[in-house]
Amino acid sequence: MSEKIAQLEDRLHKIESFRASSTQPLSLWLTNILQGVTLVTIGACAFSLGSLSSTVSATSTKLDKLNDAVIGVSRESLSNRVSIIETKLDSLSGRVDAIEARLDSIDKKLEKQHSK
Repeated sequence: MSEKIAQLEDRLHKIESFRASSTQPLSLWLTNILQGVTLVTIGACAFSLGSLSSTVSATSTKLDKLNDAVIGVSRESLSNRVSIIETKLDSLSGRVDAIEARLDSIDKKLEKQHSK
């Protein structure tokens, strides 16, 4: 009986040493490769999203500057400049209307004098 146990232990030792010396199965290699590819892909996506975030931030800053230049509250903004120009044009329009009314009255006086 002890001889049988010794044979089984010897066989078990040979099998364990064979398993330890044999190469890993193909599925384990593929698993390791796919895990590596997954990690690289996740890293690339994170880098890409970081780059996209900085691009969006830069574009947002440019749009804010453009918005301030067009409709901002500063004196140099386009809307304030247009407002000042509109005020001046309204003033000029009023002056032209007044001059036109005076010319009409002068024209009527001349017609009256000419018809006499």
